[in-house]
Amino acid sequence: MVDCFASLAMTAFIASCMLSLAPAARAANDAPPAPDFAFGAYQRGDYLVAMKEAKKRIAANPKDAAALTLIGQLYLEGAGVGRDLSTAMQWFKRGADAGDKEAAYLYGAAALNGAGAPKNRALARAYLEKAAAQDHPAALHLIGELALENEGAPSDFGRASDYFRR
Repeated sequence: MVDCFASLAMTAFIASCMLSLAPAARAANDAPPAPDFAFGAYQRGDYLVAMKEAKKRIAANPKDAAALTLIGQLYLEGAGVGRDLSTAMQWFKRGADAGDKEAAYLYGAAALNGAGAPKNRALARAYLEKAAAQDHPAALHLIGELALENEGAPSDFGRASDYFRR
């Protein structure tokens, strides 16, 4: 009988402790995300700081898709660095491989047109498909256009229509 009461008392104590920690856990989950200093600097036009902060983030996490893509954007625009399409495309490829849909679209579009990267329709389609899988509107449209062109074969109207509707 004593063991039963001890067990109940222990259960009540543990439950009480868990309930007292619930507000702290909820506050931790509701905390705002860490500020993105790199993108904030980019938005303010402080491109050198944007580059510095993006590189810090990549040093901490080499697969930081947003930071990789931001550096590509800086090179694409020539913002704080010399404009360099080839270097921009290298950064966009890294960003796309890390999962960024904008980087996948930009790299795919560049590969399709041969801008800053060798013209490669198969590679372009693969990266545009990555972006389209994440519902990137321009990638969906471009993939739809590719389905209409269909590389010399009859146009695939059904497939094109599917992409245009998404």
